[in-house]
Amino acid sequence: MKRFLVLIKLLLIVLVAFGMLGCATTGALTPLPKALNITNPDPSIGEIAKCSGIWRGRWDNTYFQATTIVLEKIGRTEVIAVYAWEAYRDSPGGWIRVSGKIINSSTIVLEWGEKERRRIVTLTLVGNELKAEYRRVNESYINYATLTKAQ
Repeated sequence: MKRFLVLIKLLLIVLVAFGMLGCATTGALTPLPKALNITNPDPSIGEIAKCSGIWRGRWDNTYFQATTIVLEKIGRTEVIAVYAWEAYRDSPGGWIRVSGKIINSSTIVLEWGEKERRRIVTLTLVGNELKAEYRRVNESYINYATLTKAQ
C-alpha cells in the first residue's frame, strides 16, 4: 500500500510538471479568460479578416513583458478583443476585454481606460505578423512589439 501511495504521488508530480512545461512551450505567459469567443469574420471585409485569432509577442520595454491579444470578433468597422499582459514584480498579470475600430484594410486600434489613463494599442498587419504600438494618453513613451499568430 505504501508503494502504491508513493507511485501515485510521483505520478501527480510528473503530471503537474508536464502541465507547466506545456504552458511554457506554447508561450502562454499571460492569463486569458476561460472562455474565448473567436468567430470567423466575413471574408468580404478583406485583408483585415486575417487578424482574427490569438497573437503573442513581447513589448520592447525594459521588462520585455509578454502580451497576448485575442481578436475575437472583427466586423466591418468594429472589433472585440482581449488584451492580456504578463505579471512582473509586484504587478500581477491580467486581461481585459476591449473594443476597437478598424482604421483601414490593415490597421486596428484598441482603446480602453479612464480619460487620463486611457490606453491605445494600434495593430497593423504586415505579412504574417501584427506590428503593435502601445501608448498611454498623457505619457510620452511608446512601446512596440511584433506579434505572431498562435492559432
